[in-house]
Amino acid sequence: MLGDLNDRCKLWTDNHSDSELGLFFSDLIGESNLDQLINVPTREGSILDLFITNSQNLVSSIKVVDPFDHHLDHKMLIVDLTLFFNKNSSYTRLIRKFSEENLTCLNCSLKSIPWQTLLLGFDDVNACLETFYFVLNDEINKFIPTKKITFRDRDKPGMTNGVRNS
Repeated sequence: MLGDLNDRCKLWTDNHSDSELGLFFSDLIGESNLDQLINVPTREGSILDLFITNSQNLVSSIKVVDPFDHHLDHKMLIVDLTLFFNKNSSYTRLIRKFSEENLTCLNCSLKSIPWQTLLLGFDDVNACLETFYFVLNDEINKFIPTKKITFRDRDKPGMTNGVRNS
C-alpha cells in the first residue's frame, strides 16, 4: 500500500503524538506483520506518505524526491520492486468444429428429447438445471466434434498449427 496516509509522525518509530490516530495505525501495521518503509519526511518535516508491504524483500530501492511541480507540497515516493512471475509460453484450448450438417443433427436430436417429461419431476430448480445442462452437453458432445489447439504467446493473430505446418 502506497500513499498519502497523513499519519503526521516525525519518525516512524516515535510515539506518533502529532497523529490523530496515535500509535493505533503504527501498532496495526506491526500486528499485521507488515512493514512501513519510508523513514524520511515527505511534507514539512513529517512522514505523511507511507509505503506499507508484507514483502520487504521485493523492494529494490525507495527514493523520496522533490515534487516535479513547485505547487505540490508533498515529496514523491519512487519505489522499485523486483517481481518474478512464470509466464507460460504456450497453452492449449479445446474448440468445437461446427458445420451446417452437425448443427442440423444436433437440432434434430434436441427436438426429439422429451424436455417436459425430463424436467417436470424436480422440486429443486438447481437439480432441474443440472439435468438440463448434463443432457445438453451430452448431445453437443455427440454431434459437434472437438479439437485441441495450441496457442503460443509469440504467435500473430490467425496463426494456427495448420498454418504453421503448411
